[in-house]
Amino acid sequence: MATVCACGIATIELISGDAILVTCGSITIDVHIGPVGVTFGLFRAVLLPDTAATIAEPTPGAFEVTNSAESAAPITVNGVQIPPDRSGQSRWNHVCYTDLGQPLEAALAAFIEDVAAAYRLRPDQGYDRWFPGRPDVSTITSISPYESLFLLMSNSTAWAQQPSTPPTGTNLQQGWNSTCYAGDSKSVGDAAATIASQLGILYALRSDQTWSRHVPDRPEMSSIARLKQYDALLILVTDPGGTTWAFDPWRF
Repeated sequence: MATVCACGIATIELISGDAILVTCGSITIDVHIGPVGVTFGLFRAVLLPDTAATIAEPTPGAFEVTNSAESAAPITVNGVQIPPDRSGQSRWNHVCYTDLGQPLEAALAAFIEDVAAAYRLRPDQGYDRWFPGRPDVSTITSISPYESLFLLMSNSTAWAQQPSTPPTGTNLQQGWNSTCYAGDSKSVGDAAATIASQLGILYALRSDQTWSRHVPDRPEMSSIARLKQYDALLILVTDPGGTTWAFDPWRF
């Protein structure tokens, strides 16, 4: 093993076969082959292959560590994982609209400058879409209560809504369904019990852009514990005749 001092900030431990690229100023360590151990001040980081970390020392002994958005994995600093920083990238959101029906642009007005695109799953398994300033290619003009949308956002925001009267259930067809869960918060098994025999799999989009899932009677494959009011879900129904998902009496 070789130990290399990089840019006066960090000490890097390398073994035969490791490959890195170091850029000074603040120090950026781009690991091609690893893992690589890095020590700076009282901190120790482990950088996996295909990760790039930037370490800055704005004041003596105080370090700022950023995991690049292009990294393929988290980096670990003193046992704490730091995920890739994708805060500046557009991100998908699967959301439930609960307010009154209105034109889509009016519903999005408070943050419309941050919306790059909106998609809505159709019964024929295709998507309607909306793009800002592009009425020529947009096919969504309005939105109704308790419809779900996929929104591509350039910045994070909170969508303030006043819930309208919730439905007592929703019709699900064979194939994929993008739907709003309007029942009370409860375990996913209890919430989906009435459609379990027609349900192939249920997905929920997480903030890290990965999907959590529920597979009936397969707890080893499931990662969703509870459903909450207003959760937007992607549901695969296997019954050729579809099904109706009835919700329990809803409480504000």
